[in-house]
Amino acid sequence: MTQTQQVQIIDQQDKLGGIEIPASFDAAAVSEEGAAIRESFIMSFRWTMALCAGLALLGSIISAWSVRQASG
Repeated sequence: MTQTQQVQIIDQQDKLGGIEIPASFDAAAVSEEGAAIRESFIMSFRWTMALCAGLALLGSIISAWSVRQASG
């Protein structure tokens, strides 16, 4: 991928998984960049969901501890 192509992709970073690959890319670059965009979006989504699950678990632990302290 050329530097110009990189800039075209990076300029769309606010679109997340909806990045559109420009028509100026050749078939190999379209395939390669499409796969990279999908994989990076999925990886980011998984990390975000893992963080949310961890925070939910922490919140439930704190809540359970708080209720026991208040009632006992």
